[in-house]
Amino acid sequence: MTTYYISNNGDDSRVGTAPALAWQGLTHVNVQATGLPFTGGDRVLFRRGDVFTGSLNPAGTASTTDTEVLYSSYGDGSLPAPILNGGEPILSAISGDSCKKIKIEGLHITGANKGIVFVDSE
Repeated sequence: MTTYYISNNGDDSRVGTAPALAWQGLTHVNVQATGLPFTGGDRVLFRRGDVFTGSLNPAGTASTTDTEVLYSSYGDGSLPAPILNGGEPILSAISGDSCKKIKIEGLHITGANKGIVFVDSE
């Protein structure tokens, strides 16, 4: 089980496994999710108070356990929840195909044509 951190002040060349080593954006999270899929119990945390523009394409896990991959927030609780801004012409702030065992909480979704879209092609 690994925790990954995403921050506007991050750097995608870092490992992402501590707030000081955070990744920067949604594109890198999406690449990691498809290239080296997250596994059950992993957490992908976005820094509170930050705005991330684009589309998050969460990947679930093929794990046989009941533990899901969690997409949520971290940081100072007095700051607002991280914003995932789908913007235009992005169709959705969060979208996924055949997502299995994911949990999304503590994120603010805005600016998207369609907020969250999941397709199960199986």
